[in-house]
Amino acid sequence: MADDLAELDESEVFFLVLRWLSNGPCSNAAQALLQDVQQHGLLPQRYNVEGGSRAGSYQSLLQQHSRVPASALVQLLQQALSKVQAGGLVGAQGFSSLLAEGSFAALPSLATPRHPPPP
Repeated sequence: MADDLAELDESEVFFLVLRWLSNGPCSNAAQALLQDVQQHGLLPQRYNVEGGSRAGSYQSLLQQHSRVPASALVQLLQQALSKVQAGGLVGAQGFSSLLAEGSFAALPSLATPRHPPPP
């Protein structure tokens, strides 16, 4: 199933997480993440007309993607969960947790039951 998925640009995920954290009660976490993301060049690259690239800034991304709401990350997760539910891939009608395991798992990696460690 993972082979069928489109390639995900993780730098966009960082932007969405930063956007979500910045507009909630975790603004300190947003600042810490922003420092790490900038330090490691994890935001989408910017390209000039000659084809050269440089690290993008969070502020320039906010301007470029001003129509992306702070709630976009949560909206995307809600859509993903709805698609999993609609596909009959979860074990209970109306199930609504992204973290469930076993037959209730929304994530394929959590679908395999954990075996307790031997005594």
